[in-house]
Amino acid sequence: MSNRFERAFQRQLDSADSWSRAQTKAIRTIPTAKKLPMIGVPVVCMIVTVVLFFLGTRTERLSSYLKTDFPDSILSEPYDWPDGADLDGIVEIDGYAVAYSEKGYFAVFRDGVLHHMLYTNGRTCGIAEDRIFIGYGGKAYLYDAEGMRVQTADLSVLRNAEKYTGREAVVSPYTYRIDRTIFRNTVVVESDGEETTLLTQRRSIRMIFYAAAVVFFVLTVVFGLIGIIKFSNASVTELKREQAGE
Repeated sequence: MSNRFERAFQRQLDSADSWSRAQTKAIRTIPTAKKLPMIGVPVVCMIVTVVLFFLGTRTERLSSYLKTDFPDSILSEPYDWPDGADLDGIVEIDGYAVAYSEKGYFAVFRDGVLHHMLYTNGRTCGIAEDRIFIGYGGKAYLYDAEGMRVQTADLSVLRNAEKYTGREAVVSPYTYRIDRTIFRNTVVVESDGEETTLLTQRRSIRMIFYAAAVVFFVLTVVFGLIGIIKFSNASVTELKREQAGE
C-alpha cells in the first residue's frame, strides 16, 4: 500500500515537472511579436482602468483645499461644486435652505439666492435633528446653518437620529428643490410660479470616466483570458512534443 502511494506521488511530481518544463519552453518559443501583446495589452488596459477610475473619483473633490476653523466653524469661501459630488438632500435649517453632499459639501440658500457655502473636508457628514453634523474621531459635531458649532456629542447619539435626504425645502415664500437627471442635478428655487436654477452639479464627466474604466476593465479580462488560453495551448503543444520524444 505504501509503495502504491509513493508511486502515485512520484507520478504527480513527474507530471508537474513535465508541465513546468513545457511552460518554460512555451515562453521561450513564442515569438516576441506575439508575446508582447499577450502580456502588454492586458497590463496597459489595467493601467488605463486604474487611471480612469482615479480621475472619476477626483471629480468628487475640490480642485483646491479649503481651510475652515474646524471644529469650531465649517464656514468657507465660495467654491465650485464638484461635478462628482451628488446633491444628496436639502432641508430647512434656521430659516435657510441647506443642500448637502455626503462628500462634505454644503450650499446654504436664503431669500432665493446662494447665501454662503460650508465645507467639511470629506468627513462623515449630513443633516440630522435640524442640524448639520460631522462625524470625526468618534465625536459628532453639530452646526447651525451659519456653520458655527452648537454642540459636541458622542457619535453614537446619531445612529438612531433621523437623517434628512429630502428633495424639497420650503422657506416661505420660496420653495427650494433638487431636480435630478441622468447627466446633472440642480438646485432650483420657485417663487410666484417662477423657477430659477441656483446650483448645478454635472454628473456626465464622472459617468464618462467610470464607464470608460468599466470598458477597459472588461478588455483587461478578455485579453488576459486570450493570453492565458494561447499560453496554455503552447504549453500543451510543448508537453506533447516532449512526451513524443521520450
